[in-house]
Amino acid sequence: MSLNTSWQKQGLPSGQTTKKRRVPGAFSKSDFKYKIGICFRESKESNYWLRLIKAAGVVQTEETEYLIKESGELKNIFGSMMKKMQKRLK
Repeated sequence: MSLNTSWQKQGLPSGQTTKKRRVPGAFSKSDFKYKIGICFRESKESNYWLRLIKAAGVVQTEETEYLIKESGELKNIFGSMMKKMQKRLK
């Protein structure tokens, strides 16, 4: 039996079972919203502390600027996801 045939026999049936029943370990929409909220708060806090470190002059590098930008973008993404989830769960 080749590797490809083995994968087909194991992978295809397991993929088909998810349509029939709920996947163990999956979480509800409200749980997902809660976890996105945690991500939003953590990225917001990271952005705050990075900006504070920069303003205090503790670290002045290009990497700090990059991290500030990235954490701000993550904050915006998770904030947008939270707003959409709030509209859908009402």
